[in-house]
Amino acid sequence: MKAMMHYYSDSLSLHIQLRIKSSDIVANDFCKTTPFNGTLLVLDVHPWWPYLIDSDYGYLYILKIYLHAGGKDLLDVHRLKVGIRTLKWNNSTLMINGRPIYLRDLHKHEDSDLKGKGLDYALLTRDFNLLKWLGANAFRTSHYPYSYASGR
Repeated sequence: MKAMMHYYSDSLSLHIQLRIKSSDIVANDFCKTTPFNGTLLVLDVHPWWPYLIDSDYGYLYILKIYLHAGGKDLLDVHRLKVGIRTLKWNNSTLMINGRPIYLRDLHKHEDSDLKGKGLDYALLTRDFNLLKWLGANAFRTSHYPYSYASGR
């Protein structure tokens, strides 16, 4: 993971932790210089797999970022669920975590006949349940930006 911040200050520092589901810390780093730049090393990676590719699909770590001022005062904490995977391709094959994958996908629009364009959690849940029922493991987005909730 690399973090860049465009605010320069000698008094800010970051403490970054990567946790597994049991809350155990598997990687952490401290950064005291701005712009912030660092790398987390995870020794025993539990890879994220797409749906229907592996029996343990969708594994997510919890990334916690602590922003400190003056080395002590905690200003903010941000938590984000993240997956770790490798992606490689050549002229004939797309591979996730070293395993070839065949994309079964559909085109998706984030709108409905009743509510129009906009985020609707009930519709989003229905759409993803339909994708799962159809055996899809990907979807193509349209030309406009999707809501943050659609990618989670």
